[in-house]
Amino acid sequence: MPIFVYKAVTESNEIVEGEMEASGRGVVIERLRGLGQLPLYATEIQSTTQLVKLSRGLFARRISSRDVFLMTHELATLLKAGIELDRAFEILIDLSRMKQCEAF
Repeated sequence: MPIFVYKAVTESNEIVEGEMEASGRGVVIERLRGLGQLPLYATEIQSTTQLVKLSRGLFARRISSRDVFLMTHELATLLKAGIELDRAFEILIDLSRMKQCEAF
């Protein structure tokens, strides 16, 4: 069964991170919700090398104030449109990946 790394927010507003073995990403999200946590992301790990790269590269570059403003604005727009928080984050992640690809 695949292993997923996740980050979530507890009911007491604490951020928790961990790993979970599950048949799919949706199962991880449902388990976290069942624990009363709000999932921020759940990503399948293909290998231990990928896990090391993920932990090193998560915040490798400094984020500018402008980028924070733009991402916050985009998040607010998605939430006002009725998109669930976890799906809104997925969309923002996909958008940031596309922007990174355009830079090359």
